[in-house]
Amino acid sequence: MAVIQIESIPDELHRSFKAACAVEGISMKDKLLELMREYVDKQEKKKGKK
Repeated sequence: MAVIQIESIPDELHRSFKAACAVEGISMKDKLLELMREYVDKQEKKKGKK
């Protein structure tokens, strides 16, 4: 399995994202995976429409 490391995330963005994930009851990792899947699905649908 691949590893992605993101550097230089603004502190306020990190805090806000962590808090939003906590409210949703989901880990930051799981939320990022969900967002990545949604993005890839959207791009694949766009590509299919061309």
